[in-house]
Amino acid sequence: MIDSDFLEPERLRAFVAVAESGNFTRAAERLHLTQPAVSMQVRRLEESIGRSLFERNAQFVRLTDDGETLLGFARELLEIIGRARRQFAQPPLEGSVRFGMVEDFGTTLLPFILSRLRREHPHFELSIETGLGIDLNQRLEAGSLDLILTKRVAGPDKATALCRQNLVWVGQPGVFESGSDTVPLVLFPVPAASREIILRTLREHRLRWSIRFESASIGSLRAAVLAGIGVAAFGIGMIPDGISVLPRSLLPSLADTEYRLDWRPDCRDPVVTTFGSILQVTAPLIIQGLVDEQMPLVLAAG
Repeated sequence: MIDSDFLEPERLRAFVAVAESGNFTRAAERLHLTQPAVSMQVRRLEESIGRSLFERNAQFVRLTDDGETLLGFARELLEIIGRARRQFAQPPLEGSVRFGMVEDFGTTLLPFILSRLRREHPHFELSIETGLGIDLNQRLEAGSLDLILTKRVAGPDKATALCRQNLVWVGQPGVFESGSDTVPLVLFPVPAASREIILRTLREHRLRWSIRFESASIGSLRAAVLAGIGVAAFGIGMIPDGISVLPRSLLPSLADTEYRLDWRPDCRDPVVTTFGSILQVTAPLIIQGLVDEQMPLVLAAG
């Protein structure tokens, strides 16, 4: 009969540490425990399930077949416990925030944030506006938005950026081919960062272009690209569904963009500060494609 205490996190943590380090001494150092304490936790785990989890001798510690099977379950359980602790250590948000963001976050950041806010902070109200960075900055200065997430051409000072992202060319096959006289473009309007980078790059490489379509709506840009009107540029991880990345040899490489988070200068609202802290952690992970459906919203450290 299996002891009901076999799921104790301390036992599972000791077991995983030994399995991953291959050594009780190194596992103890990793857990900041004594070696006898780690050995005791593993022994109690083995006794609680009635199975031997490690083969031991003077030269090595190796998982048994049962140990290999339990390792996967133990890692999953510890991850679930960790997520639960992070969730309940963070008090639910209550209040409202007026948030502005550039349009291309609407297909990536927005669904992730909204689904988790509804699940994890049901009493929090988020008012969202999308637009170009210059318009959002004006609204922030006017006090009609509390914080904004915007994009700009990457500069030399990385300290002010939330994260950076490389732009890539996208388009339908055959819309532009090597040796063509003119690059047909689908662009955000002035003063969008991606537009500035695209036109500067084409000028530097002495390539001709023709602006075939422009819109502040990412949905409209997607439709234009899918219709074969021209090529566009999106950040990796922010490419709308159905759009293909063009071969790297077809057009010159594009510079990076960078994303930044700005608060209203006179803002002292702790709800805004807390939501901004969540975005500091979450937005870069989404931009870089490092989130999954189970990831909770967490605060920035410190």
